[in-house]
Amino acid sequence: MRRKAMEFTRLSKFAWLLLPWTLTGQGETAGKTVSPEADQAVTGRILQPIGSALPGQGQGTALAKPDAARGGAGGAVTKTAPAAQESIPDKMDQPAATPVIKSLNQALLEAMRRAKELGYAGRYRLLEPVVRQAYDFHAISRYVLGPYWKRLTPEQKALFIEKMTRYGIATYAAQFDDYGGERFEILEEKPFRGRFRVVKTVLRVPNDEDVQFVFVLRRTKDGWKIIDVRYDGISDLALKRGQFTEILEKDGFEALLAKLEEKIADYATESEAKTS
Repeated sequence: MRRKAMEFTRLSKFAWLLLPWTLTGQGETAGKTVSPEADQAVTGRILQPIGSALPGQGQGTALAKPDAARGGAGGAVTKTAPAAQESIPDKMDQPAATPVIKSLNQALLEAMRRAKELGYAGRYRLLEPVVRQAYDFHAISRYVLGPYWKRLTPEQKALFIEKMTRYGIATYAAQFDDYGGERFEILEEKPFRGRFRVVKTVLRVPNDEDVQFVFVLRRTKDGWKIIDVRYDGISDLALKRGQFTEILEKDGFEALLAKLEEKIADYATESEAKTS
């Protein structure tokens, strides 16, 4: 793995869609950070059933708890009904989420070890089925578009989901392009109220600092799926939603699709140029 001069560039290998650095480039939103309040506003709604901080995260990264409406004499608290969940109810005999992360890690290591042999196109083909299986791109797409999701036609939704999926695979294929003895290690998995699980993972980097990050998974009818990656308390979903919203408000849905397609093409071109 090439040694990167800046931490956020190394991070893009793991939280594959930290878009303030990978989508807009030198534009106005490049390099923007997300405040803890903005982070909570997004992840608090997505992961309300958790209602507490993820393992290994400090102050300012706790997930927002469900709001309680106050009313009546003395400020009595009126309980609100919990939001409907699309996840499949938890069952004791269901497998844990760790195998999903192990499968992804193994595929990434193989892509790194065989990077020169496979080239960009070969790494893309190797990683595609694993990434499609590991991530819940439908849920991710809905969350990052926020209220704009409801304005799209079924055809536009399907197009955006596929574009996000291809972009995720392309980013992995482009970033994991050499090997320097790295290895992944899964530290722990913790359930939260039966519907979500978090898997804390570390990448051991020889002669460099280890990189720790947390996968958030939810149960679907097809098994456990990744919906978020958090690094140093920052949510990948929150970053994506913030930048996507800005692009949508300024340039519209078609412009967002075009930017994603442009980055997919850039990854292929830049990766092939490195090996020529």
